[in-house]
Amino acid sequence: MTPIWKILNSPLVVVVIALALWPLLSALSAQYAWRNVVGAITGDVSSAYSGLKNTQMKNDQAKMAALDALRITGAKLIPAAYKGRQKVIGTLHNTGKRTVKQVKVTLSFFTTDGTLMDVNTSWLSNIAFIKPGEKANFEARRSYNRKSGTPAARVSVKVTALSVVEESPE
Repeated sequence: MTPIWKILNSPLVVVVIALALWPLLSALSAQYAWRNVVGAITGDVSSAYSGLKNTQMKNDQAKMAALDALRITGAKLIPAAYKGRQKVIGTLHNTGKRTVKQVKVTLSFFTTDGTLMDVNTSWLSNIAFIKPGEKANFEARRSYNRKSGTPAARVSVKVTALSVVEESPE
């Protein structure tokens, strides 16, 4: 054995080299462990999120289909029982395949020359559920200033929100 090999192979040099490399080896092993832990957590979270995202997308698609399938017919303004108020009546028809509830409409009120004068939203609280193929009459109200306001001449009604009733598994 050469004298250099004897020095490098001595227990003291081996311990010094090990101590010098220890922080580097610790950092590398910690980084490796951290990547594995983060990778596992990220994979679990992203797969769970993906499932939630797919469920939410299906729910949103069902809502959009149900929203498109609701038809408003016969919407008109009639005098209300009190001055400074107008009543809107009409019929809601569910032409879709899903039962809906919690229907919200946006009411746009216009002057005789077609100028938009007011916009309100209203939950159709008298309609608890509307099944596919069913029709239900609805009403909503508008208040205006009796002294300076004017009643609207025309109204436009559009369904803007709803909840879809979940189908029970059979």
